[in-house]
Amino acid sequence: MEDLNVKVPLLDDLIGRPRMFYLNGVLRADYTIYNLESEGMYLVNFDLSLCFETSSCEWTAPILKNSLLPKQSCDWNRPMADPGFSLAIWKSSVGAGAVLTEVEISRLLNVLEVGLYLLETPCNVSISPYTPAVNGWNTTCTEDVGTLPTLPLGTSCHLSSLCTEIDCCSDVPTIQRNIHYKVHVDTCKKMLFVGIEAVKAEIPLFDYKMGETWYYKIRGTFIISYNIVDLFGSKKLRVSVSIQSCFTAGSCDTAIVILDSVELPKPLCDWDYGYAITGFSIDKWRLDNSVETDQSLDPYQIARLLRETEVSTYLYDNECSFASGMFSSAIDGWHNECPTVQPPNVDDATCYLSPDCTEMECCMTDMVTNRNIHYYVRLDPCANELNIGIEKLAFNVSLYEYNWGEMEELDIGGVFRIGVTIQDLTHEDMYLVSVDLSLCWDSAASCGTVVTVLDNTQLHKQVCTWARGFPEAGFSLTQWFSDTGHAVVSSLTGDAKVDLMEVLDLPPYLNDLECDITGPPYFPQDSLGWNISCSHPISVPDLHDDVNCHIGDTCGSVDCCVRVTTLGRYMQTYIYIDPCTYDLTVRIEKFGFTTSLHDYTWGSTRLLYLNGVIRLELSVDDLFYQNQFLLSLYVSVCFESAGPCVIDRSAILENTLLDRLPCVTGKQL
Repeated sequence: MEDLNVKVPLLDDLIGRPRMFYLNGVLRADYTIYNLESEGMYLVNFDLSLCFETSSCEWTAPILKNSLLPKQSCDWNRPMADPGFSLAIWKSSVGAGAVLTEVEISRLLNVLEVGLYLLETPCNVSISPYTPAVNGWNTTCTEDVGTLPTLPLGTSCHLSSLCTEIDCCSDVPTIQRNIHYKVHVDTCKKMLFVGIEAVKAEIPLFDYKMGETWYYKIRGTFIISYNIVDLFGSKKLRVSVSIQSCFTAGSCDTAIVILDSVELPKPLCDWDYGYAITGFSIDKWRLDNSVETDQSLDPYQIARLLRETEVSTYLYDNECSFASGMFSSAIDGWHNECPTVQPPNVDDATCYLSPDCTEMECCMTDMVTNRNIHYYVRLDPCANELNIGIEKLAFNVSLYEYNWGEMEELDIGGVFRIGVTIQDLTHEDMYLVSVDLSLCWDSAASCGTVVTVLDNTQLHKQVCTWARGFPEAGFSLTQWFSDTGHAVVSSLTGDAKVDLMEVLDLPPYLNDLECDITGPPYFPQDSLGWNISCSHPISVPDLHDDVNCHIGDTCGSVDCCVRVTTLGRYMQTYIYIDPCTYDLTVRIEKFGFTTSLHDYTWGSTRLLYLNGVIRLELSVDDLFYQNQFLLSLYVSVCFESAGPCVIDRSAILENTLLDRLPCVTGKQL
């Protein structure tokens, strides 16, 4: 006001708390600021008054009334306020010595425009959560995180029980105080939290580009840099974090490395997000905000509601539409492109079913916020994955770990919910699927809207190509070494091994326990590399030096452990012929199929490739009157699309006769 200018740091949670700025009580500015983080807006009320009495004013002018003001975009990588600032020159100008006094430190922080952002009480490395510490670390994460770097004296960090949350306190000698830094990657809520002292940023992981180094700075003086790589298949994050202080433009103190490509395990997520406000009720919210029960919400009220319920972060900018795209031309609530399914009629939503019958998406209107919400369930029987989501919030789940027949529920802020139950009808090549969509604005009551879009509906599985090639067309290990800069070695370890496994998308398909040729069922082995438990004599070939196999006592199973030198691990291959059900099972680790031999053309070749790397080639003949099967089985290990393979079509069985043991009949159901 006039010549009275004050800078007020917006560090508090901006939730509309009344604020005031008065010039001797005569000129009065009363205002509220509500931070709509996800919308990139401030919701502002601003009244200006002229008052000559304590309890009354001459006039009051409403300047802004529930106005949505756009935020300027923030560059958290900004340089110093004075791009030419020099600590040495500043010291000389104020007559400061080598060690600054308390007053000089205050003046320096003011000149650098960072004093407002520092905590009133500095962090203390001698108390919780930084103690007890080993090599500067207090770790309450109970998972294996490998070796953490040794931190320099004066810096201590805490790795929390979440395993992806790092909290550090570091001494900055120039200003004789500790500075607090924090990075938390919340993979369940899909959020990245970064903070220095009293300043923090909440960044949706949707907006962060994995593998890029980002910086977060307070006026170019205190800096935290971070780089995060999502090792999706390994269920880990590879994280690098450094902190630094700069008191001269272009010249900083030596960076302190907190994490250097450390692999942090992701926590298990509870999909039931729950309500952000304990005991939330839309009726109470309306009452608290002076909104009548039957009154439609104004846009600013909707923005506030979505912010307070922590829903807005996950909503798309553009709503799903009934008038265009996949939800248009619906009949009885469905745009159905699946030729084999007639789903139940839907009244309060519009849904889409894909031509392969395993992808379902729905659009449903929420009358409280007057917007459309997008739900989806996508099943991939070939990759054995389930993708379930509401708007931006989605999770991928391996069907190898899925609890068949149990309902899984995902929600955003407790309000928008999807419940999914899936059963695997293996022999019918179908899924039995139930899906409910819900709108729940009262935590203590049943959901206001529940729509059943699938009810024990049989969805046919798409036909899979089991001979899956490399995820990257034309993959070459030689070229991969050149592109990544990893050292060319015969057996990979550390980051190089993890990187190659991720590129080849192998981790989701690996068994929990690696096969071991020094233990059962592969040991003891004969001179040909075999351990045979079948009581009938079997003529088998001499195995490759990197392959050991076992034939079970049923005489119909062949279980092999293959050494994959490049990856520094062993991998299992397995086939089993059930002479009673006439089922054929073929697997590489977890990846594989079970099929009926009634549908098999005897003598034909079936291929199973695990992402181009491990390859099985199998043929079976039924010698019915001899009570035997005639099998040929070959294994390959490949890392070059154009060849050659490390193990190239090495015989496990070659026109080998396996006896078909008699079945036990008359079993009870």
